[in-house]
Amino acid sequence: MKSTSQDYEKEAELESGQPSQSRPRRSGERQSKSGKWIDSLRHSDVSRLWQELHRIVSHHPLVRASRSAGLLVEEGATSAYTDLTQELFVQLLSKNRFEHYIDTEMSDYEIECEISQIELTNLLTAELRKRHPESYRLARRISTLIQSSSNFRRFDSSGIDDEPHRRLADRVYGLSEWSNDKRRRDAHDVEQRVQIVPVRPRDTRMVGCTGDSQVVISNSDLEDLIVSVLDAVDSPIDVRTLRSLVMSRLPVMDIYLVPLDTD
Repeated sequence: MKSTSQDYEKEAELESGQPSQSRPRRSGERQSKSGKWIDSLRHSDVSRLWQELHRIVSHHPLVRASRSAGLLVEEGATSAYTDLTQELFVQLLSKNRFEHYIDTEMSDYEIECEISQIELTNLLTAELRKRHPESYRLARRISTLIQSSSNFRRFDSSGIDDEPHRRLADRVYGLSEWSNDKRRRDAHDVEQRVQIVPVRPRDTRMVGCTGDSQVVISNSDLEDLIVSVLDAVDSPIDVRTLRSLVMSRLPVMDIYLVPLDTD
């Protein structure tokens, strides 16, 4: 049973807006799970640094999601993680980040957060932009439209105070005209329903600073397509699924060169 003192502390926390004393303990638990970065850097333990970087890469949600979606195409089950670890290691060395971590006396937890949330994320988005330029640009455009257009709204929360740190890909969106209790359909039903939406013709106008990219679809037509997809599936869906469904109705051409077998 919970003690009355615990209940009182929770009530006091809600009324005062101040965090309870249990939060530092959770922060300490997170910090204890960080790698031993300072010790490894001071002893120039390259092998240990590599292992810690590989651990971060292997468990990074964006890396795992990209690989599951087939956006990281490599030979072998672990090649994608190994190659990304190598690129991350070289990038940190070239930017003198390891030296910076020591000079600024950052903690193990702070170092891990910076590498995972900033350095690796930036590296991966740059890699995805290079390997799959059209899919990457379209995914960003879809995300921008559903957040900015009055045609769409969130269904998992108010979007203001509820779960403000939830990743965009996991947020649930739908048409603004739908009621709050709109029923969500299962994945199979959604995939079947979207098939009634015709594939849009490709807009071949050239854009970009160097004029080497095609429009694919204008923003107004893309917004109409998102509306059509949501209307067809008749269900609020998470952003990750929505982007996939919308792009399945577009003639996206991402060219990725892979080595041919020598046999």
